[in-house]
Amino acid sequence: MRFYQHSGRCGIMGVPMAAAAGAVAALVLGAAYTFATNWVPFVYLNCLLTLGSGALVGVAVTWGARMGKIRNMPIALAVGGAAGVLAVYFAWVFDPMARFSDINQPIWDVQILWEYMKLGYEKGFWSIGHSGGAVTGVVLAGVWVVEAGLIIAASVFLVHALLRDKPFCEEMEQWTTTEHDAVQLSLVDDDAVDAKLQRLVHGDLDVLGEFYLGEDDDMAVLCLDLTTSPGCSVCNFLTVRCVRTVMNKKGKPSKSVDALLTNLQLTPEEVAMVRAAGVPRWAEALAPEVDAEAELERESQVQA
Repeated sequence: MRFYQHSGRCGIMGVPMAAAAGAVAALVLGAAYTFATNWVPFVYLNCLLTLGSGALVGVAVTWGARMGKIRNMPIALAVGGAAGVLAVYFAWVFDPMARFSDINQPIWDVQILWEYMKLGYEKGFWSIGHSGGAVTGVVLAGVWVVEAGLIIAASVFLVHALLRDKPFCEEMEQWTTTEHDAVQLSLVDDDAVDAKLQRLVHGDLDVLGEFYLGEDDDMAVLCLDLTTSPGCSVCNFLTVRCVRTVMNKKGKPSKSVDALLTNLQLTPEEVAMVRAAGVPRWAEALAPEVDAEAELERESQVQA
């Protein structure tokens, strides 16, 4: 079995485009983040804003990386981390404007920003509770470090998650397209399902023809995603996910997803096999009738 792996190549404009997209996103999101967190008094919501801003920076870097055809994960992750650092810097640049009404322009000078941070470290910028004292010193510095770490980590994580399993066609110099849930196969009412899944994990694609086609009310299905490159017969990949729906204690459905295969390379013949996978449930019910008709036809031919 062969699975897709990035070639490690990087387009000429890859790093500049990813860096530019990340820098623009860091500027916009850094400013928006610092104003939002200064206006929103809820700690939990602020945590979500922190993760969300970093994640969106990562999305922007990924977009730039795809436009620049980066197939080198270390480079892409480095740009994502640098963009996260920029987002933290821009958040501090606009923090005085968001916090104090008499400051009407951002502070770009790093030395002035450092003095501003030292003032916050000593005096505190915010307090906990209505009558609590201002948070200062090591505790406040710890909050800043965690906050910055979350933004940078979220940016890097999103770049990794969005770019890692996205195949690139080296033949056509283009990113592939994925048809999600091209086929859904049922995993219910099948006593041999575990054995079939083991065969599939080991690359036996013939077993796909032994499953029933999935139906809307199935609580467990096998989702087949087909990834192809227009104009290329080589870049064909199969991703198989096992999706199970379970009811929680409150009676609400929740889904668990297990990846069985990720970007398994296929031949054009195997692509056709995947698209033809599964049999309708009614096919088995009609089988005896079809067999009987075939037997009558054979008998008539013998008599003739």
